[in-house]
Amino acid sequence: MLSGAVAYHDLAQNHPQVVEQIVALMSRHPQWAQFEAEISGLDSDAEAEVLFMYMARWADDIRWQGAYDHPKWHYVNIPYVPAEAGDQSNAAPQDAENILSTLAANVGIIRDSGSSDAQKAVALCWLFHQVGDLHQPLHVVSMITPELPAGDRGGNLIFVRRGPESSVERLHAVWDNAAVNLDKAASIGRLARRLTRVPSAQRSAFQELADRPYTDASTFERWAREESYPLAVRVAYQGGTLAASYSEERAVVLSFAYMDWAKELSLRRVILSGYRLADVLTALFPPGPQAAR
Repeated sequence: MLSGAVAYHDLAQNHPQVVEQIVALMSRHPQWAQFEAEISGLDSDAEAEVLFMYMARWADDIRWQGAYDHPKWHYVNIPYVPAEAGDQSNAAPQDAENILSTLAANVGIIRDSGSSDAQKAVALCWLFHQVGDLHQPLHVVSMITPELPAGDRGGNLIFVRRGPESSVERLHAVWDNAAVNLDKAASIGRLARRLTRVPSAQRSAFQELADRPYTDASTFERWAREESYPLAVRVAYQGGTLAASYSEERAVVLSFAYMDWAKELSLRRVILSGYRLADVLTALFPPGPQAAR
């Protein structure tokens, strides 16, 4: 939700027409009533901000709930084998259906004049969510070890504790929730407004925006392979040295230093994903007469 809030504030300040186009299109979403219930009674600016947040979360909210749910669209398993030396970021994904292939497809649906508004609204919600997921390091990797020859599914098969007395979690879940532990739209909105006023969280602080700007759907590959994958290897997996347990009974306690790294990096990645989401939306819903890319 935070990435959606960051995107909203960036667009509201720089390209408010893009926000207007998105709000108008979302009214044609097949599940619009669910979104409308969340924004009912708010003023127009607050409506748009909260709508952006729930659009970013929608793909998680509909898990196991029918035709719009696509579990494989949340991640890509690019293999990482600690026993092998060298850069492995260009390895082929383990599955053809993944976040990279379907994110590009969703961009195509939004750009296609033959798509219905309902189809575009669904694809747009998926795009909101997928841009965020793509920036979480453990959404783009699967570590292969002798114990897990098919891979750990982005840390989903590694069990850890945040502290000696903490409950057991999957490593993937630790990284999913490391950035912020908030689920109320009002709290997330306040956090987004506060963060985007801090110099270290403003656009100018992210060199990645200049190094890998959004140009077209092929850019998503660069974000995954040149950023998220190396971060997963170097930080999340500690270069293959992270003590790993494959059973809940022997869950490893993560160090305070590790958790600090995870929180700091995750928050930075979420904020970056919000700015990048704004850039993608500006390309797809240009405020002027230009054609969408």
